[in-house]
Amino acid sequence: MAGGAGVTRKVVVVGAGFGGLAAACELAARGAEVTLLERAAVPGGKAQRVAHGGFAWDTGPTLLTLPAVLDEVLGLAGMRLRDAVRAVPLSPLCRYRFASGATLDHHADRDAMVAGIGAIDARDAAQWPAFEQHVRALWETVGRAYVDEPFTGALDLAARSARRGAGTVAMQLGLRTLGQHAARWFRSPEMRQFVGRFATYVGASPFRAPAALAMIAAVEGAGDAVYPVGGMARVAAVFADAARRLGVTLRLDEPVRRIERDGKGWRVSTDARTADADAVLLDVDPLYAATLFDDGSAARDSLDADRGRTRSLSALVVHVALRGRTEALALHNVLFPANYAAEFDDVMERGALPSDGTVYVAAPSPVDAGTAPEGHEALFTLVNAPADLRASDDASVARVQDHVLARLAAVDPSLPGRVVALHAQRPMFIASTGSADGAIYGVAPHGSLGTFRRPLARVAGARGLYLAGGCSHPGGGVPMTVRSGQHAARTLAADLRLDVAPALAVPA
Repeated sequence: MAGGAGVTRKVVVVGAGFGGLAAACELAARGAEVTLLERAAVPGGKAQRVAHGGFAWDTGPTLLTLPAVLDEVLGLAGMRLRDAVRAVPLSPLCRYRFASGATLDHHADRDAMVAGIGAIDARDAAQWPAFEQHVRALWETVGRAYVDEPFTGALDLAARSARRGAGTVAMQLGLRTLGQHAARWFRSPEMRQFVGRFATYVGASPFRAPAALAMIAAVEGAGDAVYPVGGMARVAAVFADAARRLGVTLRLDEPVRRIERDGKGWRVSTDARTADADAVLLDVDPLYAATLFDDGSAARDSLDADRGRTRSLSALVVHVALRGRTEALALHNVLFPANYAAEFDDVMERGALPSDGTVYVAAPSPVDAGTAPEGHEALFTLVNAPADLRASDDASVARVQDHVLARLAAVDPSLPGRVVALHAQRPMFIASTGSADGAIYGVAPHGSLGTFRRPLARVAGARGLYLAGGCSHPGGGVPMTVRSGQHAARTLAADLRLDVAPALAVPA
């Protein structure tokens, strides 16, 4: 019996993003009585889908890596991702287009990558096998030690990494930034941009983020990256189904207004009702979560601790509806500017939308018929934006839309003449999902120790209060957010002495 003989522990989870959904599943599987409160009408947090005029677009993440992590959660409900969602393998993983006119298709296959890089720079091509080995070793030692267990401190992480044999590979990093590390390995500006791009996966600038983020190249290049038909919103719906099967009470369209101490537990209030809980797990940005508590409370002070630190990137998304298809696009594409450093000066130093920003393009219509009428396509395009809602004024948004179309025209000159509609999704949408200032990943992990300063599962000084989500350890991205929910749930379970250890109902 959970929590000791005859006692069932009550837990309220705030936010039905992937972190909250994963935590709710884990806790329910351990015997807790779980209520999951979500302000939106659908689960998924940033991972939603919108439709206009027969076209449909994702609102957040557009691909999935490490699907086995998701199966760990779904397995608690006797489910598997591949049974519920058609997953399309990505080949190439992504197509990179550079201002020089060069194009690089990122493949998991080493020989294909060497050939592709060789068309840009022969010496860089010769470096790729060693770089690939380096980032894989970095991921298997430091990365997995950081991601797969709750983070309790740098010394504990160092010990776990050392047991995995991290000494040599970690020493290669020094105190370099990711940009400096890329320059150590590669001489062409194209390959330096390629490596630097991975900092943006956690909302950081490659010129200020730690070199350890190079390990993301190993995660993306592992060969298991997929596009889920129906988008990530479909995956979120599957997670919500798993939560309900496990007994979670999921209340959508019910925003939390206040959280307060109630004796030894907590009281969570919405417009409609209140819920008492032994513990509360917050799947939102800590700065947003702080606003739910009274001024001067220990919880508010702890959650507000990172206020004033540099916020992560936000995003301006332009949804493009097109007649016909753009054959030159892969499913995932990155269109780089000539001056990558200037983009981050604009966004992270000046707090402005970039004058010449990188454009990310997802073109799923060839494999996902639900995104567009037959023979047409829906493009999801994204430009980095500052975590400042005032920066996305109408004139700036119109300028970015023109920039996106110009970059797409360089790929296919016919594209501007095929536009049916444009819809801008401003950083305000990200803010509406519980991310303060529209920052996708909370605090930017800048500096050599930036990654290790993410908020931890336990909220300091507030017993029974926990954090999950892309703003907390281990960081952003769907599998990392799922991990955060697992870590927070297991930490909570240990604190409440939940006796039932969950087991997979099906093999992962």
